Amino acid sequence: MLHAAGFGMMTATNMTTARSVLNSIDISGVIVCKHSWSEQERDVIHSELRQLRSDMPIMRCPGCTGCEEENGIAGKLLHISPLVDLIEQIEAKRS
Repeated sequence: MLHAAGFGMMTATNMTTARSVLNSIDISGVIVCKHSWSEQERDVIHSELRQLRSDMPIMRCPGCTGCEEENGIAGKLLHISPLVDLIEQIEAKRS
């Protein structure tokens, strides 16, 4: 869906990398993966991202199936409405 909407993606597996990316290039939005982090870690990541870029849309991934991180295979979202909301938020900021 993101590719079809004209968005590229980048993965950051830790906050050091995420900070570097956010400070280096224009990022439109962030998705925090459900399966890569505990709920407490996701809360911390969300809070830190808010401090870095309060204007940036952040989506808490609702979870997916079929993801194989080690093989570079993206999963399929269980519910697409959060992604649709993220895309709408990004598009609204661009207008």
